[in-house]
Amino acid sequence: MDWVADLLKEFQEAMRALQPVPNAVKAPFVWVPPDIGTLKLNSDVGMKPGGLFCRVEVVIMDDKGWVVTALSKPVQGNLSPEAGELVALREWLLMAKRLNLKISCVEFDACNVVSKVSSVILDVGETEFVVNDIKTLFKEVEVQKCQTISRNGNRAAHNLASLALASNEVFVWHDVCLSVIFPLLLL
Repeated sequence: MDWVADLLKEFQEAMRALQPVPNAVKAPFVWVPPDIGTLKLNSDVGMKPGGLFCRVEVVIMDDKGWVVTALSKPVQGNLSPEAGELVALREWLLMAKRLNLKISCVEFDACNVVSKVSSVILDVGETEFVVNDIKTLFKEVEVQKCQTISRNGNRAAHNLASLALASNEVFVWHDVCLSVIFPLLLL
């Protein structure tokens, strides 16, 4: 009967995803490049049910669709999908700050995450400190918009999350030839 509970949970999450997201820009079904000369961050989280860790995956692409930087990192803890998505975004924004990258747009396939980080209302609860860090980091790396995207449009980050889920290693690709990982991101 676990499959029934899983199916119900998936249905409920899908219904929540259809709800309008306040203070957020709705993105089209496919990945759309950012404005010329700017960067776009796509993030996802890979989780196994009941797992003791999740993997945060982030891909930054330029206006031509080329991968500029990618990050794959395990995070200890049994996090909710929402908390995992928020941790993924925070991890990357910290790295973007260290690398002095300016990100014009951030995209997720999780509407509730976009809603939380786009809201002008202060977040309270288990994710409060992460959301507040993200809002501060948005200003520091000059994020201009945060929007939802379909799973298909977020394919690069999602595929990286799926491929790296079994690993305990941290992977960072920056200023290197990404021809090795690029085909994997487009599966």
